[in-house]
Amino acid sequence: GVMWPDARLGAAAVSLLRPAALAGLALLVRRSSAADQAFCATPQEQDLTAFMPPGCGGPELVQDHNFSGQADIWGVYIKQGLDASVAWNRPGAIAEVQEHPNPHKYDSTFWQKRRLERGFRYSFCIQAGTVAPTGEAKNALRFAVDGGSELNYRIPGGLGRTTLQLKRGETRVECFNFEIEKGDGKFPARMSIEFGKTLGEVGVCQASLKQCGPIGAATAAPPAAATAAHPARDIPVVVLEPDGGR
Repeated sequence: GVMWPDARLGAAAVSLLRPAALAGLALLVRRSSAADQAFCATPQEQDLTAFMPPGCGGPELVQDHNFSGQADIWGVYIKQGLDASVAWNRPGAIAEVQEHPNPHKYDSTFWQKRRLERGFRYSFCIQAGTVAPTGEAKNALRFAVDGGSELNYRIPGGLGRTTLQLKRGETRVECFNFEIEKGDGKFPARMSIEFGKTLGEVGVCQASLKQCGPIGAATAAPPAAATAAHPARDIPVVVLEPDGGR
């Protein structure tokens, strides 16, 4: 397969930046606006675990889950020469990509690495929204958990990446559910959220990764209040795309 952007690639090929580095680049980081401040104003009001399959819980496996930009936890890849901006802690991260020739979703990516126990099921969910025009076909994020450069960015189980179609003026939640088969050592997971084909401001309000129990284990029924408390969980449409174009 074709290699993805990662720290092992040279600066001539990509711009690979972490929040601390972004802070000093005026072309990439802009000041917050009133729209920024209101976009993900209350990300903590939605518990993303309620959108996950039954049995998911335990410790949060995402660091800096609401994209405050602290401690250089989230990495940012922006294709060299691409006119894009990222602002942290608005709350959430606000990203904007200008229209460019031959666009790919992975032209701009938030990423974070975490070694995961094998033999378990997992769910990786994000909450995001946009202020771009309603109905814009490009108005979507694509996300997944893959094996990073160590495993040539292969996704566990050969799954496709999940697309979250965004709608103007509201935030939506979608989840990528996967299993990591048993094996030696921990799995070198890389959480990635791609926004290279979006137009206009996109806000990624929060992300969550939870372990959902051993593969093959029976799962309990979902909490009775989960659907009632989060009626929007039935609104997003999951589109699993082939992991092509790389």
